[in-house]
Amino acid sequence: MELSVINPAFVLGPPVLPRAAGESVAFAQRLLSGELRESGAPSGAFGAIDVRDVGIAHIHAMTRPAAAGKRFILSSSVAMTQLDVSNVLRGAGQEFWPWHDRLPTRYEDANMVDKDIFRLKFNNAQATRVLSVTPRPIEETMADMARAMVKLGLVDDLAQLLEDAKAAHAKKDEL
Repeated sequence: MELSVINPAFVLGPPVLPRAAGESVAFAQRLLSGELRESGAPSGAFGAIDVRDVGIAHIHAMTRPAAAGKRFILSSSVAMTQLDVSNVLRGAGQEFWPWHDRLPTRYEDANMVDKDIFRLKFNNAQATRVLSVTPRPIEETMADMARAMVKLGLVDDLAQLLEDAKAAHAKKDEL
């Protein structure tokens, strides 16, 4: 048997267990809970990959002879920040609008702007060619991750947030 090495970037995507034991679930909880709203998002940039793509890559690395002896990078093509991920969730559709007010809108350093961020670029060509793995869009990954976290009770239920927002709006109208 020959070794193939899978080198995933920060692994995101829908969790299957109802616990926040991993860094990716804790990361999403910090974003969706509003923990970073006031302080701002850290400015460090990172590559990301969907957990489902990592699973497919592992299976194909074990079953495809062309993968033997090779290393595979699995990552988004360009590094992103936590603020980028927040903006992805903002643009993910109306179902996520109750979370908008909880997501950070700036970096921790208020003087930091996107052009100041160093963004690594990653080459997935070998993983695409040999393993037939093309990283899915971060928009799909984060939307599916948020939905799964609601379903597992790891973050507030969007329906409840929506009801709370409607109630607050109605109360405001009464005043």
